[in-house]
This record gives sequence, structure tokens and C-alpha cells, in this order.
Amino acid sequence: MAFESLRFAIQDGIAKITLARPDRGNPINDILARELRDVAVTCAQSPEIRCILLDAEGPRFSVGGDLKALARDRAALPHFVSWTLTDVVAAIATLVKGNAPIVCSVNGVVAGGGIGLVAAADVVVASPEARFVAAFSAIGLCADTGTTYFLPRRVGPRRTSRFFLLNETWDAAQACEAGLVDEVVPAEDLAATAEAYASRFAAGPTLGYGETRRLIARSMHSTLEDQLALEAAGIGKLVTTDDAWDGITAILEKRPPVFRGR
Repeated sequence: MAFESLRFAIQDGIAKITLARPDRGNPINDILARELRDVAVTCAQSPEIRCILLDAEGPRFSVGGDLKALARDRAALPHFVSWTLTDVVAAIATLVKGNAPIVCSVNGVVAGGGIGLVAAADVVVASPEARFVAAFSAIGLCADTGTTYFLPRRVGPRRTSRFFLLNETWDAAQACEAGLVDEVVPAEDLAATAEAYASRFAAGPTLGYGETRRLIARSMHSTLEDQLALEAAGIGKLVTTDDAWDGITAILEKRPPVFRGR
């Protein structure tokens, strides 16, 4: 499968998605959106994929929306934006609702909609050179690409509001303190750290991870009674899996469990 704006590879249970237009700062446009949607569908349909690793080529993770594409034709702008966002949000929703945890490795500047890709991840690792730029209000737009859903869940609604309304920029340390980034490591250790997280997830109980991720997402909108019922239903499904059986028996047999994602 050939792509213009990203690279995609599967190895040892890890699906690696790399934004690959470093000459332009990996902008989010119709091409990247369509390709992200396509690889997200592949990930969702492939049980051998047990973790998603998202990174980017070049000194910038993503500059966000492709301003050159947005300025191409004012009359066509609403249709272009709608078309692009339809694919981007479909990609994000598909990845987030799946079983495979997402690890994101941030190597430099990430702005606007690119922050949505980062904030949707389960674990975010960044180098000290990473910068997170709100961007939207600078061009008279509201936040998109899931940023108003994922960022409040990571850093809280008031801090999210200030970030976007004041068009703030966070360095890596500030983003880590706020909760958007989970770990800051030297640039030379970034790839290895992200891959270590991905390998750990890929060796873990994939079905259990997926159920837990979905339960946490639903908890923001559930009553206590509804959440307890969802948890019970989830456990009811998982106890029928090979992973759960091996996990239970491994403890009794005093051995490490061997999870196979089934």
C-alpha cells in the first residue's frame, strides 16, 4: 500500500504510522486525512495489530492545518474543510475505539489539529524540543480534530480553554506538567522510549486494553450505576478469552502470563 503523506508498517504486533511530509511540516490536508482513515481501518480490521505507534519525520511533528490548501479557493473552502475533517475524525475515532493502545512520539513543533492526533494517544512521549501551539484563534477558527474532546480529559477544561483562547504555546516541560505529555526524554532516546512502550503494549492483553480504554471514555458520560453495569458486561466478555485464562492460571502457577491478544 503506497502513501503520499505517511509511512505505514506492521512489525511484531506494532503498527507504525509515520507522518512523512517533513518538507512541509507534515500538514493536515485532504491527502493525509484520507490516508490516515485508510490505515486506521486496516488497524481496526487486523487482530495481529496490538499497538499503534505514531511519530513524524523531520523537525516538526505537524504544523496543523494546511494553510496553502485552505487559501487555494475561498468559495470551495467550506467543502474542503468538511471533506478533510470527515476523514480525520473518522481515523481518530476508529483508532481510539479499537483495542490497540496508541503511543505517540513527538519530536518537535505540533500545532492546531496536530494536537488532536497527540492528545488522542494513550501514552505521549516528547523530546525537550517539542512545542505545542494552540494556533486556531490566530486564524479566526475554533479548535477541531478532537482537541476539545481529548485535551480537556488530559489537562482539564479550564486549562484547555485558556490554552486555545489565549493561543498559548507550551514547551515540553509545560505540556508534561499540564498532562498532555506523559514523559519527556532526550531527543536521542525518544524513538527507543516510544518503541519500548509500544512493545510492552504489544505483548499485553489486547482485548482487555481495548475494553478498559472504552470504559474510561464512557465514564465521563455515565452514571455510577451505568458504569458499573458496563464494567460487569466487559468482564463477562473478557473471562471467555484465552488471555484472561492464561493470566489467571499464570498467577496460580507462579509464571509470567503469555498474552496473545485473543
